[in-house]
Amino acid sequence: LNLSITDVSEKVSPVKNIEIPFQVTNYNNDLVNDIALYYSLFVNVDNLPLKFKLYRVDDNKREELLLTDNRSDKFQLAAGSKVTDNYVLEIIWNESDKSHIYQNISDYVKIEANVEQSEL
Repeated sequence: LNLSITDVSEKVSPVKNIEIPFQVTNYNNDLVNDIALYYSLFVNVDNLPLKFKLYRVDDNKREELLLTDNRSDKFQLAAGSKVTDNYVLEIIWNESDKSHIYQNISDYVKIEANVEQSEL
């Protein structure tokens, strides 16, 4: 399983949301998984009051996915042929918390993929 994220130089702020496109694949170059995988995505931040929206992108159509405690449902990646799942993560400053105490704080948004093999 590979998680590929576009390099992001934009910064989120109380007046500007940002979107990060990323992909989850079942291959690396020409090596394709021979076992189906299930994965869920988890988004985390340590210090800033951020909220997240996760979208799955198919044929340039976006579908918002439910995040429960910043964790998605499980998705399946089939085995044997290359599969790419496309996503966009929208990062939103929490409207209720625009305090100046966050002015000089840096933070990183982490996207984790929790993976398990499909049963044979």
